[in-house]
Amino acid sequence: MASAGIFWLLELAPGDAATQALGPRATPESLAALRGEYGLDRSAGQRYLSWLGGLVRGDAGESVVSGRAVSEVLSGPLSRTLALGACAGVGVLLVGVVGGIAAGVRAGGRGDRAVSAAAVAGLSTPEFVVGTVLIVVFALGLGWLPAVSLLPTSGSVWDRPAVLVLPAVTIAVVAGSYVLRLVRAIVAGHAQAPHVVAARLDGVGPVAVLGRHLLPGVLGPVTGAVAVVVPYLLGGTVVAESVFAYPGLGRTLVAAVDARDQVLLQGVAMVLATGTATAYMLADVIARATDPHRAA
Repeated sequence: MASAGIFWLLELAPGDAATQALGPRATPESLAALRGEYGLDRSAGQRYLSWLGGLVRGDAGESVVSGRAVSEVLSGPLSRTLALGACAGVGVLLVGVVGGIAAGVRAGGRGDRAVSAAAVAGLSTPEFVVGTVLIVVFALGLGWLPAVSLLPTSGSVWDRPAVLVLPAVTIAVVAGSYVLRLVRAIVAGHAQAPHVVAARLDGVGPVAVLGRHLLPGVLGPVTGAVAVVVPYLLGGTVVAESVFAYPGLGRTLVAAVDARDQVLLQGVAMVLATGTATAYMLADVIARATDPHRAA
């Protein structure tokens, strides 16, 4: 289902790799020749069935423009995006989950209002603004971190981990603010549950109430809230990767759109769809496993 939606949505987009490569001065003859070279002269149905058959065999096809296997083209950018997403994910957990729990436990208090206001500000600020401010302060002003995420020609991103800091913080500010608001609402609602209120009235300490009565009941919903931002951590890093010139999946997606490389675009979209579906499935498993009503 996802493969069909991805293919036909891209099919409806104007232009193709041939028109993009030849530009506005292309002649009908040159367009027909290049479309034949790219395999675009076949019907959409034939191309979809061919692509789908390749997916079933584990073959995502070849990039229309470069002629390289899509898996080969995506392997490097995907590994770098996963590294960036992992670092940003840590920030999301700290900002969103920890901050949301702290605000939700004391809903309505000064701390809650301050944290919620900061979350609204973080969520309302575009990524390129957050990234630019971080560059001005920490790269140009203090000189602590690189302004551009240039990587060594050989080796991995972990050979120069400093290039991950500012892009990861940029993503964590925006995604973490969104998660914080979700987690805060979940925790604040669960804090009024009868068994939690009863524990407080029985004189149970705040730490024990949080650890024994409140957190076990919100683990599943909170996991679901974190899963919501997984697509953003994987593919919504386009702006952050562009600001810091980070060579990840987001920049590959932009390049594929610019070249109208449909097969490569389909490969990127399927990676994102697979990652999203996996995250939601894991969140559902955790929610079921931690559901106190099911356990009872």
